[in-house]
Amino acid sequence: TAAPPPVRACRSALVRGFRSKSAKMMRWTAPFKRLAQAGVETARTNRLGSRLYTPMIKFRAGSTALGDRSAEELLSQLRAVIGKDSSSSLLQLSNEWFGRADKDRSMQLQAEELSSLMADVGLPLEGKEVQTFFEVFDINKSGSVSYAEFTATLRGEMPQFAASLAFMNQYRGHYPSAMVSSGTDLAIFDKAEAEEWIESLDAVIQHHGPTRTRFMLHELMDEAVRKGVKVSPPITTPMINSIPTSAEPSYPGDLAMERRVSNLVRWNAAVMVSDGNKRAMGVGGHIGTFASICDVWEVGMNHFFRGKAYGGGQGDQIYMQGHASPGAYARAYLEGRLSLERIMNFRQEVGGKGVSSYPHPRLMPDFWENPTVSMGIGPLCAVTQARFFRYLHLRGMADTSACRVWCFIGDGEMDEPESIYAIARAGYERLNNLIMIVNCNYQRLDGPVRGNSKVIQEFEGVFRGAGFDCIKLIWGSEWNKLVDKDPDGRFIEVLERTPDGDCQRYAAKQDGALLRKEMFDDNGLGDRVAHLTDAELISAYMQPGGHDHKKIYSAMLQAEKNAESGGRPSVILAKTLKGFSLATFQGRNTVHQQKTMKDDELMGFRTVLDIPLTDEQIKSGGENQGGEFFRNPGPDSPEVKYMCEQRQKLGGFYPTRQPAKVSSIIEIPETGTYTLFDKGNPKPMSTTMAFAGLLRKL
Repeated sequence: TAAPPPVRACRSALVRGFRSKSAKMMRWTAPFKRLAQAGVETARTNRLGSRLYTPMIKFRAGSTALGDRSAEELLSQLRAVIGKDSSSSLLQLSNEWFGRADKDRSMQLQAEELSSLMADVGLPLEGKEVQTFFEVFDINKSGSVSYAEFTATLRGEMPQFAASLAFMNQYRGHYPSAMVSSGTDLAIFDKAEAEEWIESLDAVIQHHGPTRTRFMLHELMDEAVRKGVKVSPPITTPMINSIPTSAEPSYPGDLAMERRVSNLVRWNAAVMVSDGNKRAMGVGGHIGTFASICDVWEVGMNHFFRGKAYGGGQGDQIYMQGHASPGAYARAYLEGRLSLERIMNFRQEVGGKGVSSYPHPRLMPDFWENPTVSMGIGPLCAVTQARFFRYLHLRGMADTSACRVWCFIGDGEMDEPESIYAIARAGYERLNNLIMIVNCNYQRLDGPVRGNSKVIQEFEGVFRGAGFDCIKLIWGSEWNKLVDKDPDGRFIEVLERTPDGDCQRYAAKQDGALLRKEMFDDNGLGDRVAHLTDAELISAYMQPGGHDHKKIYSAMLQAEKNAESGGRPSVILAKTLKGFSLATFQGRNTVHQQKTMKDDELMGFRTVLDIPLTDEQIKSGGENQGGEFFRNPGPDSPEVKYMCEQRQKLGGFYPTRQPAKVSSIIEIPETGTYTLFDKGNPKPMSTTMAFAGLLRKL
């Protein structure tokens, strides 16, 4: 309640805090603690207050006689007029507005001009209604109404965008390696104190070794950042999950049910590609990609991805990894949005009875919203969409406060120049409404992404350097127990120096004895896994973080929090296995090109996923099924009911597209526009010149 202390008092409190030391440690004094706490409480109050969304006008229907209508009734009727045909009505309203406002170059409307405008758009005003209606829009009481005041009153107030311009000044610098030696020449404010800290560091290195010292410094820097110290953390961190097990929230859904749903979706997606290629050779498609990202996709669908009816905006925009498109079709099939006939005609959509190879709104105008193929288009478009959401909001054109952009990227796709540029632009713009998810299955089209290095560590450096908050989702629950029990960091060091090529070799061979020997025994860590059998050891390794629903939820929840209150974009680096649960070819170099599954492969896949099919059913098949069955338990099954209920909580099914009604405002050029090109040209003409000629005609 007291007035804030002057700057000089704050500075004095801070100096006293630094000078109050005990056992070589600086402590904050009580005055500065109270000052800091007051600032935190004020910031928290302001932040919560700014997120309240209270419309300026509360609309209600009315039937009052003409000439005696209230402001609320008039606004309600105006909204009804606009809502009949939103595109043409809004266009007419805008044109009429600027036509009147531009007559005297004031760009403002007086009361009579506003009344005339309302009459032209179908809302005549009588008597005192003119002044009543005008006063509602004249927000600043200037005696005239601007277009901004008019639209703001119709729309209502919007919450402030989460990322303010203050985030643009965040400190991001770090020392390049060539400048390490220059630190001795930098100014030291308290040389004696600095020497004491250096002695302490030397003692830690001497008694605990460089590995433990490294982890301790990472922890200190993270803590400093959390407490508001403007110091940039290192661009790479130890190869562990960013969210420790102790910090994981409880899972909000029915975990057993969601795993069954994931298995059904993964099965139908794989069968869709395999069945299509058996019935029509050369159809193509990809089985392994969605098998690797399925669990992340399903956790998002059940708990995070907002549909069109979600409050506070227009829902989320999702850019799905192109080669994983069968997964979206498989889920829509279970939800009853795509028929069996359509998914059986995978990549055969020309006749209108199939589904397209990759996401594209032109090919499936009522389903896909965003194209993501060829490689690199998805990340670039996602950044543009996130930037556009922010533009709409900051300009007061639309409420996009609850809209996020989720972009799924393949680790091989990260080499595309469009992807790298997109990352740099998102970091520069501080697009905190953007969440990228990199599917780190370590494989590109025909082999490993980085056979002799660590792609997750590399990507962390790229994203952190660009200004992203980086969330590493690497180890599943069972393998993470070994990481949590690593007292000296030696096991983590082994994980960091094991190249991705060897990691894929362990996954492809699925040999617990080989894994034990090369990763543990050869590094003097055999006692760490003595309590595990070879089968248990390889089972833990084959369940990385990208297939653990609890770990996935923790990572996505943190990314969601960053989007709500953070000042930078987020990325989740999810370690997965390409072809997960497809025992005969998961993790192999050839998995990306796998188009069909043999009967024995299908039976193994069925067993792993616990799909209710017998061996005889798979071998015999049904009519026109090619020996395989799509599984849909039906709309009344617990699985489908659960899926639909979760989507309704989040604002509806996704992906879905609602094409804008633009036919009333777009005029097709006359046929004479193209006569120049119908006749042809006797002289050679470049493509550029021909295109320029078309533009002139248009």
